[in-house]
Amino acid sequence: MVFETRQIWTSSQLPTLSVLGMKVLELSRRSDVDPHELIELLRADGTFAHRVITVANSPLFQHVSADHAVVPIQTVQQAVEKLGTAVITSLTLTLAVSDACLNGGHPHGLSGNLWRQAIVKAVAAEIFCSQVREGLECEFFLAGLLLDIGRFALLRTAPQSYVAVLEKSKHELLPLWRTEQTELGLTSALVGGQLIEQWGFPTRLVHGIQVQFAPLTTFEQMSPSTECPLCSALALASAIGDYFCSEHQALSWFRIRELTREIIPLSETELDDTLRRVVQRFRSVAGALSTVADLPDVAILKLKALEQLKLISQRLITTPPAELTSSERKGPEQRGVSSESAALGPKAFRDPLTLVFTREFFEDTLHKEVQRCRQLSAPVGVAFVDIDHFAEMKSQHGGALGDVILKRVGGLLKDLLRSSDTIARCDHQFAILASDPTAKGMQRLADRIRGRVAGERLIWGGHPVPLTVCVGATLALPARHDQDLAPTIVTAATKAVQEAAIGGGNHIYFDSLVNEVELQRLFMINQFRFSRWLIAQGVLDIPRVGKALVDFKQPRVRLGELAMRQELLSTQEIELILDEQEESQDRFGTIAVRRDFLTEDQLIGLLILQQEDPLQAAEQFLCKGVLDQPRLQILLKEYFHLLPWAAPLYPSAERG
Repeated sequence: MVFETRQIWTSSQLPTLSVLGMKVLELSRRSDVDPHELIELLRADGTFAHRVITVANSPLFQHVSADHAVVPIQTVQQAVEKLGTAVITSLTLTLAVSDACLNGGHPHGLSGNLWRQAIVKAVAAEIFCSQVREGLECEFFLAGLLLDIGRFALLRTAPQSYVAVLEKSKHELLPLWRTEQTELGLTSALVGGQLIEQWGFPTRLVHGIQVQFAPLTTFEQMSPSTECPLCSALALASAIGDYFCSEHQALSWFRIRELTREIIPLSETELDDTLRRVVQRFRSVAGALSTVADLPDVAILKLKALEQLKLISQRLITTPPAELTSSERKGPEQRGVSSESAALGPKAFRDPLTLVFTREFFEDTLHKEVQRCRQLSAPVGVAFVDIDHFAEMKSQHGGALGDVILKRVGGLLKDLLRSSDTIARCDHQFAILASDPTAKGMQRLADRIRGRVAGERLIWGGHPVPLTVCVGATLALPARHDQDLAPTIVTAATKAVQEAAIGGGNHIYFDSLVNEVELQRLFMINQFRFSRWLIAQGVLDIPRVGKALVDFKQPRVRLGELAMRQELLSTQEIELILDEQEESQDRFGTIAVRRDFLTEDQLIGLLILQQEDPLQAAEQFLCKGVLDQPRLQILLKEYFHLLPWAAPLYPSAERG
């Protein structure tokens, strides 16, 4: 159903520019701005003038004037004299835009992260200004700040519809602009451009906002001296802001690399350095613009991007084209749930208070994940998060505080977890189904959750409220006969969180349902695939590996068939293993090792080969131009030499 656009423009919640902001904007359109007129406008609003002076003394403008850090600015006139009319005009408009975005608040606590994202984009645009049009840093900063004004407008005027769009984009790993177009019939970039056009901003800024998601051909057709510098810088700044602050690291990274290869040329080293500069600059100016000065580490973002690439790749591999098309037409709640549950509608899968999934959705998803992992011999990871002393706090302060705590913890978990993880509310607890879990990974996840919640500051009735959680996590590996291991996993996670609570709160406890031998196998398989080995050796970074393997579709072959291909098992040995498997229901590889048909190293090698054939992966790196053939031959020889389980599978490669 197409969204009614008039809902935006007729809403009383539509962001508006202040009277002072409008007057300064009108003044800025003149070719010869009178500094005294600007000074008088600011003096007429004492509160706003004080804000301008405060920010003018902040690190935001240290690069503009070399001496004002030593001699603080004390009046509006001094600010204009030292920083210049253009700078103070941009600063005034920046503060006016800040008021337009943040005044009135937003539903579901989304305004803080969105404003932080807007500042990241402003900082990135400012940095790229030096490469495309030096001397206009303040204008580029303001333009970058306006990139997300359309998202603020949609959140304010159509909160329910737009939050649904955000959730769909997040859980289906789809570009937000495309989801907006599909669900609403418009994009936030279009809305933002129209809004600032109404305010009276210059046409070049309007155009820059509206083409931020445009294809490369749009920028190639622009005038290199007029349109292109601002528009290309804003497009790249938009992608960088989404990379740092959204849930679309993989998609944003592709956009960044696309733009830095063709429009604003940057090598990978230069780009990494630029991203670090963005983080440093953001941290220095965040306080002046009312946001928290924290951004995720660049290395962590690359890991997250790789995880998303893997998820997208697995989805493409395991889902036939017709089924994928059908799935994409469904909402995130309807994919992977029973038809009976789907009939209840999307709201049935979301807890109305915290906006995470419901217990029913979690149980249904866990059941299906167990079946999937049973077929793939992959582990299942579950964690339960229990809010310490929740009943006592609710009893002492009332249900309203309980709701605030649940919303706060739910929001923290959503920010902390990957988009491929599933989080659900189960009364005063939260349940998490982790994607691609490992034993150490589940323990680290539990401790990150504990630490993040413990560091949260909650004020109620003017007094601080201690907020901590206990986290219990478990890892299981479904066996062939485990038709439904889900209840066992839930029971184990429940016991784990109870064990964590014994210490009095703010503790974690991990209980593995996987025996030590299988845990070690899982660790070796996860760590020593050829692509992971290349990353560990520093040969390639995560984004390049992810890009090379994103369309790598290795068909899954049964372990026995692989062993026969490698001449490690005979037909008679396989028949004996299968006969025993019918009686014991043990895994094929476990029986093969127990009967001394395979060594442990050979089994690990076969399991690695089952997930990622090193030679096929190397071919992908060669075809994508990531590594050349001589280099690959050296690396393969080294890989097979250092990893004893791989060499028996490729004797010719071992000999070099």
